Amino acid sequence: MNKAFLSGVAAVAALGISTASAVELDGKKGIGAATAIGGTSGLAFNYGTGNLAIEGILSVDNFVPGKDADGVNTINLGVGAHFMALRADKAAFSVGGRLNLGMGKSMTDKDVTQFGLDIPTRVYWFADEHVSFHFESGISVKMAGEDGGIASRSNPLMTAPAESRDINIFGIQSGVGATFWW
Repeated sequence: MNKAFLSGVAAVAALGISTASAVELDGKKGIGAATAIGGTSGLAFNYGTGNLAIEGILSVDNFVPGKDADGVNTINLGVGAHFMALRADKAAFSVGGRLNLGMGKSMTDKDVTQFGLDIPTRVYWFADEHVSFHFESGISVKMAGEDGGIASRSNPLMTAPAESRDINIFGIQSGVGATFWW
């Protein structure tokens, strides 16, 4: 198993798993920054409902693939949910799913749309009731057409196969983030 995954589980277990005094996210909203394992990296919006944290990630990137090329704008969106499987006073461990969508230009300068699916496990640390930091690890699958995937300067993990490949399984990846909750 992945050492990062096992470290996260051990960290949550060491904090004494207890739902009685666990951080409560039900009804809370959050805004922050996140890097998904599928590569979508940017502004994150969160909403807690029961044991579920629903998350949306949005990023806009301007990438210049070559020194003589024009800038390329890309838009990346990620929508997912994280089930809080274990919770403690200052930590939580979740398992989730996320769909990613990227729209922009490929390295061959063609307009492309790229899809992805993430299966993340996430460890949260709550500095207090309003601030959390997280680390996630998991499996990411990216799908692109004949023209390849989008080019991304800010997060090369978002880049799918360059040419003639339809699916690219990236295996174990990781990402980080922070959220302000109210």
